[in-house]
Amino acid sequence: MIHRIRTIRNFGIFRDFSWHSDLPDFGKLNLIYGWNYSGKTTLSRIFQAIEEGKLPDEYAQGSFSIELGDGNSFSSSNLENKAKVRVFNCKYVAANFRTEYSAPAMFILGKENAKSRMRLEQLRRRLDRVNKLFLNYSSQREQLRNMINTAGTSKARDVRHILGEPNFDRTRLNQLISEIRSNPANYTLSEDIVQSRIQTFRSGDQYAQLNIISSEPPDMITAVERVNGLLQQTPSNLAIERLRQNPGIENWVLEGMELHKDAAVCEFCGGTLSKERLRELGNHFSREYRNFANALNQTIEELQAYEFLPSIHDEMRIVPEGRTRFAATTKAISEWAKWASALRDSLVEVLRQKQTAIERKLVWSGDRSRIEEGREGLKQLNCIIKNHNQTVSEFEKARSNAKDSLERHYAAAHFTESGLAEKEVTVKKLGENAEHCSGVEDKIANRIRSIEETTRKSSIAAARLNALVKYLLADSEIEVESMGDSEFQFRRSGHAATNLSEGEKTALTFAYFLISLEAEEASISDTIIFVDDPVSSLDLNHIYALHALLVERLESAQQLFVSTHNMELFNLLKGQWLGRHGGNREDTRAYQIWRTVNDAGEATTELLDLPVLLRKYKSEYEFVFYQLQRFSISTNPSLHEAYTAPNLLRKFLEAYLGFRKPNIRSWSKKLDLLLDSPEACREVQQFADDASHLQNLGRSLQHAAFIPNARRCVSLVLDGLKDKDYEHYKSLCKIATAEDS
Repeated sequence: MIHRIRTIRNFGIFRDFSWHSDLPDFGKLNLIYGWNYSGKTTLSRIFQAIEEGKLPDEYAQGSFSIELGDGNSFSSSNLENKAKVRVFNCKYVAANFRTEYSAPAMFILGKENAKSRMRLEQLRRRLDRVNKLFLNYSSQREQLRNMINTAGTSKARDVRHILGEPNFDRTRLNQLISEIRSNPANYTLSEDIVQSRIQTFRSGDQYAQLNIISSEPPDMITAVERVNGLLQQTPSNLAIERLRQNPGIENWVLEGMELHKDAAVCEFCGGTLSKERLRELGNHFSREYRNFANALNQTIEELQAYEFLPSIHDEMRIVPEGRTRFAATTKAISEWAKWASALRDSLVEVLRQKQTAIERKLVWSGDRSRIEEGREGLKQLNCIIKNHNQTVSEFEKARSNAKDSLERHYAAAHFTESGLAEKEVTVKKLGENAEHCSGVEDKIANRIRSIEETTRKSSIAAARLNALVKYLLADSEIEVESMGDSEFQFRRSGHAATNLSEGEKTALTFAYFLISLEAEEASISDTIIFVDDPVSSLDLNHIYALHALLVERLESAQQLFVSTHNMELFNLLKGQWLGRHGGNREDTRAYQIWRTVNDAGEATTELLDLPVLLRKYKSEYEFVFYQLQRFSISTNPSLHEAYTAPNLLRKFLEAYLGFRKPNIRSWSKKLDLLLDSPEACREVQQFADDASHLQNLGRSLQHAAFIPNARRCVSLVLDGLKDKDYEHYKSLCKIATAEDS
């Protein structure tokens, strides 16, 4: 059993509550009385937190501590498995009574069943969403797959046409893509190479072996050195001055001497050649001179015989894949041959200059930078020819290689240009999403089946529920009809009861609460039960029935708490549980929840021992009068008394004036029974109406004149009662005096 609530901090209206030493500990049966908004439901939420093992979300910052009858205690920070508690309050009604809008007037009873059905609805909606996602992912994946396949088929058809390979299809293309996908750039060819390999593949046997170009270009380095050597030489001889002055004649004479070695007559003029003249000329043209002149002539002849451009094969005889290089190399050799010919002509020219100035030293300083290009060009050309011959010798292998490289080129081009890698990633992701959705669908479907099975097992029998409903709502003609599982249809006069009142919903849920206390062989005797305002919106006949159920069904609980604002139910339970004059029995207690203000002017709540007037009398009317009279005569009224004055005054006036003049509904229109001045009536009405609304009190209490104004309004009413209805006033004062004594 719960012995007491030691403290409550920041738990709704309970701002800073501590159990007072003069407040009796809880008993087995506990009756709690309080007006609306005084904190009864908030108190029940503390018990509900114990039941659920956690603080409600809206009270997450609150705290409380509980002391048990065995001396142990626990706090809101450690609620798990502390006590077996069941709570009925407005939260329970909201959680356990739900309309099933998919069918008219269909209802679900039971917190867990309602939660389960709500969960089922959520799961079914989620299942539908996940299924739509699955279909969407699957559809997108299939569309993208078809797009990839269509593009692959089209590409395979193009390759088949280019290569003339009838067996090249999408399957072969996909095989090639799997080989090149790691690095497609390695397999991508330039357009020139593509065209050459196409020609190689299509060429057949039209190419033959070609001879290597064996001729070497003239050794121009040696030639240049030789020419420069000759240009630096000068023959030393006995020269005839006249011939030296006329180089042309000198050359002519020199040639003539060769023709007239043994002649006695000149072949030109027919004159006699004397031995002396021949000896004179011989001396002029010495042996060295002649030899040197011969060397110049010979060198010129040799240079003129130089051939720089060898006989080169027609480039069309070269296999296509080497043809481009062959043509470029041939062109380079041809250009070099022109340069080399110009170099040769320059050497010949300088030698001729030497012939005309044989005794003068000359130097040739022409450009010799490109001399080796010819030799290198021929090497490259022969290398191309060797590659050609190798290709021809292995032509089938070359055709096969050309085909393979072309196929991989086209596969790489398709892989890159079509963005196949990105599409495949998307297909994979869509597949994973679809697979995940499928797994989620299975899990949701299993969960739905599990909840449906649990719901069927936890269904409350319609017959038991119907018996309680007929007892509680005997004159409402409401009957319960089971619709399967935890679904019920409430019928009124044979028709669906589509517009249940709040009171009827409360009664139906309370009936379910009573049945659920014993569900699955549970025992009430080991359960702490808190029932908060079970008579909300019920008329007096229903209140008697509900009182009987509380007494008969719940008094056997380990501990029972009932809180109410209803005076009829309060009096019924007070008469049942309390002793003579409302005193506590050994196992019963009575309390009042009283809303007041703290020193900071904030609304707060206290749990008090039930006042004597409420214990002794069956009406709160005397208690209200007592509170007002005490406030009106107090020399130093408290903020708390001023805070409660508007509500107390309004309750008192509604009760008194309603009895005096029942044919008029508005109490404010009856104030003339007590007050003569229209201004006084207006003042009292304004005070009771405005200040009794709790949301306005905080603002009102900030004004220093509020307390004296409150005393003035209360005194106006009590003085008016004394003047207009003295006997009634006198009897109320007598009761109030008894309270003070």
